[in-house]
Amino acid sequence: MENSAVGLLDIEKEFVARFGKEFGIKFGINDKQLLLTLDENPSLTTSDISERIGLSPRAIEKQIKKFKDLGVIHRRGSRKNGLWIINEI
Repeated sequence: MENSAVGLLDIEKEFVARFGKEFGIKFGINDKQLLLTLDENPSLTTSDISERIGLSPRAIEKQIKKFKDLGVIHRRGSRKNGLWIINEI
């Protein structure tokens, strides 16, 4: 995804359209990109997400751990064939 001001505004608009403003947690732009990507394709691997967003796989793993700890997402199924589920808050 692009990091221009227009690109950031588009991410913000899409995030609000999909999740609303009442998610309950303040998210940064990388957090929003990750959640939008998982919402779009919940079966992606961290490597796939990394390529789409432009962050390292380790950064994606850290974000996913943070979201799991906050109760924002959970994994349904196995590591290989499972899906990321975004919880309703």
